[in-house]
Amino acid sequence: GQIIPVALLRLYAYFPSLMALNDPKLRGILLDAAGENASKWLEWRSPLDSQLSEMIKNLSVNPHQRLLQSMSDFSKCHPLVVARHFGTLVHILDDDASACSERRGRVNEKSSCEFATAKVELGSIRITVRHWGYSFTETVWTSVIEILMALPSEVMFTCGQKMGLMKLLAIYLKLIFTQKQINCEENTSRIKEKLSKLLHAFQASNKQSWENWVECKLPEIETWGKIKEILLECQLISDTVKQQVP
Repeated sequence: GQIIPVALLRLYAYFPSLMALNDPKLRGILLDAAGENASKWLEWRSPLDSQLSEMIKNLSVNPHQRLLQSMSDFSKCHPLVVARHFGTLVHILDDDASACSERRGRVNEKSSCEFATAKVELGSIRITVRHWGYSFTETVWTSVIEILMALPSEVMFTCGQKMGLMKLLAIYLKLIFTQKQINCEENTSRIKEKLSKLLHAFQASNKQSWENWVECKLPEIETWGKIKEILLECQLISDTVKQQVP
């Protein structure tokens, strides 16, 4: 019945180290249960949450190879737990592209922070105008893609869609297209290279979901056109994949 898979999923949330995840049958049950009960899976707490949250926090501040390897290993061992944190990954990327900083490793377009004068009741004040996506930390964005690529396709492109994967893909397209609009495409060349591989894996793993997704528009920026048009304009898919996009 349906009770046993949900019960196993809840047991996994509370006692992840006690589950025999090397058993393909058990992994399949947990995967199906997470997909059918995504809202519950996102609500339940796990002892692994704090560990992963700390790793993500450190990634946003100081991404380095040892941390990236640890997170990639974590993704391979507990992909369903990582999928629970897709929303947090979206948040750190959004914050990174909203910030104005000169820290090491950060890509800054010359007008990423501008000054303007605002009139208020008591006079005028000088304000800083920040443009989303004009400035970003390349290593943070490439690291998140590498973590995603470490996840099994059957997790990321199935139940992962119900846990924030589409929002993650959307924020990458938003950054890349923004950089293209300000004639700074070279700034995202490494991100585009890694994202293209992820998109190809998506198309190969779940063709129906891929075809549905490319026909959609990005939330709040529908004027950019359909996703497939953005992919083509930003050269994020190869000629072979282009022919398969409806």
